[in-house]
Amino acid sequence: MTVPTWYHVHVSSMLMGSRLWTTGLPKTEHPRLKGSLQAGTVIVGGGITGLMTAYLLARAGRKPVLLEKDGIGLGDTGSTTAMATLLPDVSLVALRRRFGSAAAADVLASGQQAIELLENVVRKERIDCEFVRCAARVHATKPADAAALKNEAAMAKNLGFSAAFRDGGLPFERFGRLEVPAQAKFHPGKLLAGLATSVIANGGKIFVGDPVVRFSGKRDMTVVTAAGKIAARNIIIATHTPIDGRYEEPLRMKAFRTYAISADVPAGAIPEGIYWDTHRPYRYFRIDPGTGHDRIVLGGEDHPVGEEPKDDPYVALESHLTALLGPGDRTVAHRWSGQIFETADGLPFIGRSLMNPHHHVATGFAGNGVTFGPLAASLITSELLGAPDRRSRLYSPKRLRAVARLAAFGSAVLGNYVLDHLRLLRPRQELPANGQGRLAIVDGKRLALSRGPGGRIVAVSAVCTHLGCLVRWNGLEKSWDCPCHGSRFRPTGEVETGPASKPLERFPEAERKLSRK
Repeated sequence: MTVPTWYHVHVSSMLMGSRLWTTGLPKTEHPRLKGSLQAGTVIVGGGITGLMTAYLLARAGRKPVLLEKDGIGLGDTGSTTAMATLLPDVSLVALRRRFGSAAAADVLASGQQAIELLENVVRKERIDCEFVRCAARVHATKPADAAALKNEAAMAKNLGFSAAFRDGGLPFERFGRLEVPAQAKFHPGKLLAGLATSVIANGGKIFVGDPVVRFSGKRDMTVVTAAGKIAARNIIIATHTPIDGRYEEPLRMKAFRTYAISADVPAGAIPEGIYWDTHRPYRYFRIDPGTGHDRIVLGGEDHPVGEEPKDDPYVALESHLTALLGPGDRTVAHRWSGQIFETADGLPFIGRSLMNPHHHVATGFAGNGVTFGPLAASLITSELLGAPDRRSRLYSPKRLRAVARLAAFGSAVLGNYVLDHLRLLRPRQELPANGQGRLAIVDGKRLALSRGPGGRIVAVSAVCTHLGCLVRWNGLEKSWDCPCHGSRFRPTGEVETGPASKPLERFPEAERKLSRK
């Protein structure tokens, strides 16, 4: 991309790839699961969905057990910008067309319910997580988008929600904005730490350090990790996308990478709040007041998993930061990335899995994870306690909407599967350069080759362990990514992101052979 001559954004070299929300947080130790346990409910995943569900169940006296493979706050909740809003990624016009006016109103109401739940829990448990109510503003990037936002504001008001179209007052604004009051932002790392403390205080258990390797049984169910197992009546999969190949939900979603940066900016340059624009893909940011300066957390530049972005996403975000604030000398303190999953009809899947009625899933949150996560916790908990919310049907994985878009998802997956296998039959088999990766056939095996530190070749299977698509090299993040359903693997084969639950097989003999070349 072309960078303006007045572009003066610096990057702190020591913080490249660091995440804002985990910096400076005290490390909380949780035990590993060892041996056998019994539990009424097992929750897999320690992000906002899993911990909020565990909290609600623990407060109801159910004593849930939560399993987290990496650490509290180290998953996708820690990669978000933590902006909670009743506005979903899909427009109200699209919601009404697909589901009807009553359902569109229910989506907005359930979003507001999730924000209120967050606020009530934060206050009740006295969690110091910088929770603030603030306005959400969506600004138009071209005149046609302004007309659409005016329509969205009018529709929201007709459905009974506070919203208005406003013009002027923002330094970067040209065509006006949709504004919704009393939305929220918070520090996700501090929220999760507080929730974990409350879960344990109310009789729940949290185990950290091992991924779930398998589930067994239909009714007498068992969750198995490397060193232990738990027999449970109910299992809740709160891992952002359901892990393992037994779930149908990932087949109806598309995975995207998203990127974020944080920087100090002049105090008062932009009013405190949470912001989006109508660019495709949209950019989003929040402004947090500080002492002597404010902080901006800016995200966007989304692209499908497995596709190499045209431009460096971080450079694009840094350029957009300058476009928002004008010329200036400022330093980017943190850079990080995350993953989102979009469903075909724009609403998440929350409820009993199609494959096992005793397994609950919560996935497909798109860019609204910190809103839909608490909502999922509320809906699933209500059902397990015997008082289901009527809105559960709207989010049920059993629904089938947007058939044409779902077919497009399936066609894209089939295209990736077929074309990648055909490409691998080409005779070119060059070895990758330092820091790069490529697919090759070695001794009849389809391998993913990368060259790591010291110039040694690392060879793993090129076949994704989820459903058999071929992985692609992500040069920006140095990972093997599956374009079909969004699984990601480290260069050495370990699972970075599901739905795959098994690592790519490693081939030491091929590594030794190729490293001699």
